[in-house]
Amino acid sequence: MPLLMLKSLITQLLSQHFKMPAALEVLFSLCNNGSRQPHIDELLRTLQQLIPEFPQSFIILDALDESKDRDELMDIITTITNWKIQNTHVIVTSRKEPDIETFLEDFVQSGHYVSLENKTVDEDIQKYVRKRLADDKELKRWSSDPEMQLQIEKTLMEKSNGM
Repeated sequence: MPLLMLKSLITQLLSQHFKMPAALEVLFSLCNNGSRQPHIDELLRTLQQLIPEFPQSFIILDALDESKDRDELMDIITTITNWKIQNTHVIVTSRKEPDIETFLEDFVQSGHYVSLENKTVDEDIQKYVRKRLADDKELKRWSSDPEMQLQIEKTLMEKSNGM
């Protein structure tokens, strides 16, 4: 996962580039002209060289808590934030997990985080479920059975766990 994430970040930056950056040519050469896959440290070095070529960069990592390799991802986030490259913004989403909260305390200044409380999220989920029950062709078959609709809504709300 971390390797794929770094490759994805580099690919996304390259899609905004008009010519082949020198950093990518160096990476290609280091990988024996593409005959081997790059190592994480090589990808990080390439990313570090690419980011300053843009006026602003946003790195968004969604659902950090769902990653099997989250310790390695947190190490990568640490590395990227330690570069202190101007106009680089890192956005991380996660459920509240003690190890992630502790990790983020080193990087996130007070007031620079948003906590989506379950009540607000649950209300949005409930609105979405009700709308789908009312409008979805597959689910309309339950429109004549209000008790079944309530059971579907209740079950989805209980199992959604804020998602």
